[in-house]
Amino acid sequence: MCYTTYMEIEQLLRELDFSPALGKCYAALTDSGAISPAALSKTINEGRTNTYKLLDELVKRDLARRITIKNKLHYEATSPVQLINLARQRKDEAVMREKHLQQQLPGLLKQYYKNHEQPGIRFFQGKDGIREIFAEQIRIGKPIQFLKTRADIDFFGFQFMHEVRSLAPRANIQRSAFTPDAPEVPLDVAKTDITSMLTRTWYKPEDYTAPVEWSVYGDKVSIISFGEEAIGMVIDSPQIATALSQIFAMLNDGLRRRPNYAMLPQRNVLKNTESFIEQHHNSLPAIEKS
Repeated sequence: MCYTTYMEIEQLLRELDFSPALGKCYAALTDSGAISPAALSKTINEGRTNTYKLLDELVKRDLARRITIKNKLHYEATSPVQLINLARQRKDEAVMREKHLQQQLPGLLKQYYKNHEQPGIRFFQGKDGIREIFAEQIRIGKPIQFLKTRADIDFFGFQFMHEVRSLAPRANIQRSAFTPDAPEVPLDVAKTDITSMLTRTWYKPEDYTAPVEWSVYGDKVSIISFGEEAIGMVIDSPQIATALSQIFAMLNDGLRRRPNYAMLPQRNVLKNTESFIEQHHNSLPAIEKS
């Protein structure tokens, strides 16, 4: 085996959590064919006892097998395809660990906040990162309050955001939202909001033009900035979550006291999702000034 290939195999195995000695043993085994432990120990410069331990570990991982040649024990490597199986297994285990951690995190955070005031802050970037924020809101399972910006549709498209917003009612999660009086609002909004488990407070689109969405769910606050590259932040803090909820309450009271609020919405034209997407090419129509 050439030096470069040998080193590449060892690097691959290190990425699969192989110790240097185990990686060296497997790399040598793939190069040698059937070989006795004594001969292999010289090749990899390990003592016989440790060589046996390494070989037994490879057998355990289905990367080697024992064979008998002329009444003597030999070992040979199995197909490297097993490395793919190991990588897939590690990926599945990582997903399970993350899922378990997500389940335990609320309790850990509650204990943490008993003795610390400093919030936990996580940053997300790009479409995949923003998707993860929306997915977390559903996983937490708490009521969601949010201030919606029309920029979400500019960034993701109407259909995607419609599907994202539909996740909460499917999970039986109540929502309250500050939403713009805009064309993408259904004509039968009162009816659809009941089935969508959504309570709206209307605002005029020209009053809030920042491309930023603010949300509160449980003890978390998320801030998503939609631009050429979306950036998101999740703050784990009961204190900050309570503060934003109280700000939302004041905003709700102020907006509902505005003259002619009861007449809103006035700009909604959405008859159904499919026709709206086709008509506006999955983007936003212009707001007509009232």
